[in-house]
Amino acid sequence: MAAKQTWRQYFVWIGRRSLTVAWGYVLILAGVTLDVFDVASYFLNATEVQTVITAYAGPYASHVLKIGGLITVLVRLRTLKKG
Repeated sequence: MAAKQTWRQYFVWIGRRSLTVAWGYVLILAGVTLDVFDVASYFLNATEVQTVITAYAGPYASHVLKIGGLITVLVRLRTLKKG
């Protein structure tokens, strides 16, 4: 990857020339990050973090983000393969 690229070009490069695939990866990463925060708060005995995440995002936010990202990536890769 070249040194002077914009963020859009970077995401397109990540998504194998598809911004939709890159967006799916971002959703999956956000879901995994919420899971990591949950595990870290449990490990550090900081239940406040888990309470704040659940209050703002909801109890199933990480699952919804991961499923939405996975479906987005799979459907877009399927259409790219057809074309």
